[in-house]
Amino acid sequence: MLLRKALELMEKYSNCPDCGSDRLGNGKGTLNIDEDGFIRTCNCGFSIKINSKGEMQK
Repeated sequence: MLLRKALELMEKYSNCPDCGSDRLGNGKGTLNIDEDGFIRTCNCGFSIKINSKGEMQK
């Protein structure tokens, strides 16, 4: 994933859109960015996966 796109997504999903939590780690949520895409999860059950083309995946 391009750095610019990763930064945009990190800013957009820094707070969980469902519960507003900004916590990551220790069971509170995850953030995974690699060449294949972007994954953000939250303790409340929110999860989003976006591939390197910027498309949301299930």
